[in-house]
Amino acid sequence: MLGAEDAAVIREAVDTGWVVFHSDEVAAGDKRAMAAIARSLGKESDRDGGALWPITPRARTGTFSITAQETGLHTDAQYHDQPEPRFLLFCVVPAACGGGANRLLRASDVIRRLNDAATLAEADTERLRTEAWSWEVPEIFQTAPMHNSHAVLGGGDTVRWRHDNLRPGGPEQARTAQRFRDYVETHPAVVDVRLDSGDVLYCDNKRVLHGRTAFQDPRRLLYRTRLW
Repeated sequence: MLGAEDAAVIREAVDTGWVVFHSDEVAAGDKRAMAAIARSLGKESDRDGGALWPITPRARTGTFSITAQETGLHTDAQYHDQPEPRFLLFCVVPAACGGGANRLLRASDVIRRLNDAATLAEADTERLRTEAWSWEVPEIFQTAPMHNSHAVLGGGDTVRWRHDNLRPGGPEQARTAQRFRDYVETHPAVVDVRLDSGDVLYCDNKRVLHGRTAFQDPRRLLYRTRLW
C-alpha cells in the first residue's frame, strides 16, 4: 500500500514522464493492493477491460496486451476522444527469458528532434499536427466503432499514436504514418525499462509513448490500470 506521503512523491515524480516503484504486495499478486495503489494516485478507469486488465499472452494475434509479440510505441486508448492521462503497469511475473522490456519515449524528445529527422519532411510534420487521424478500436474492446479525428502531435508536448490499428486516411497520410513510425521506433532517446516482480510503472500516457520488446515466457503477467 502507498501512504499519503509516498503517493504525493510518486505523483510529483511522474511529471518527468514516468516513475518506477516497488511493492511486495504486487509481487504477491495482491489485486486489492494494486487497486489501493491505483486509487491513491488517481481515479481508476473502467474502460477497455476494466480497472485491472491482465497483460499476459493468451492469443497469437490481437491487441498488444494479449500477445507475446513486440509492440510498437503507442498511446493507450488513442481511439477514444479522451484517452486516460496516465496508467499503471503492475509486474507480477516478469518474463524469465529476459524479454518483455518496456520501451519509453517522451513526446518532448519526439517533437524536439522533428526538424532533424531525415525521414520526415515539413509536409509530414504539418500533417501530423492536423486533426485528421483516426484509429480502430481493438476487437477485444470493441462495443461500437470509433472514427473520431485527432492530431498525432498535440499542444504542450503531447502525442497520440499507434500504427497497427490506424484507420486509413489516404495514401499521403499512409506515407507519413510509415515515416513517423520509423522515426519514433529508431529514436535515440528511447529508454528500455525492464520491470521485476513487484515493480510498478506509473506513466504519463499523453506525454510518453510506450511499447514492449517481444518475449517467449508464457507465464509473464502484468496488470494495467488506466487513471483519470
